[in-house]
Amino acid sequence: ASPAEASSEARGPSDRPDVVLITIDTWRADRLGLYGSPRPVSPFLDRLSDEAVVFDRALATASWTWPSMVSIATGLSSSQHGAISTDRVLSDSAWTVAEAFSAAGYRTAFFGWNSYLCAAGNGYTQGFDAWRCEGASGEQLVDRIANEPAPQDPSAPLFLHVHLFDPHCPYSPP
Repeated sequence: ASPAEASSEARGPSDRPDVVLITIDTWRADRLGLYGSPRPVSPFLDRLSDEAVVFDRALATASWTWPSMVSIATGLSSSQHGAISTDRVLSDSAWTVAEAFSAAGYRTAFFGWNSYLCAAGNGYTQGFDAWRCEGASGEQLVDRIANEPAPQDPSAPLFLHVHLFDPHCPYSPP
């Protein structure tokens, strides 16, 4: 069973919900139908926004992925967490959202791609039970997630972070 299927089958309706964090590399809000774009490039997200929690005033803490994603993971500004260049790693002492969910009894998994997030030894894996970095399209990645076995105890709720890369222009990572 997929992580979502396994967790919904194992838990009753009154238990803690699964939590899915979807981050999309370099996608500007004004390019979404939800925020007025006339181009039909985000029909699923536009429909999902009717039922989901939407943060209309969220701002990136930096102009590029690595420090911005570390801020999302820790709740700290770039100047506080210090991961402001590719040679600066996330400190083991930083408390991440994945570690918080893990401490609360959640299974934790990351699926996605970005060369900075997926760089070995950068500290971003803190708190994740399952970690899959794959340079796949969003559609391929979501298909893989749906077919991936659930990490650890399927009766525990799931925190899933999915990082999609499709809107990013092609580049040669360092």
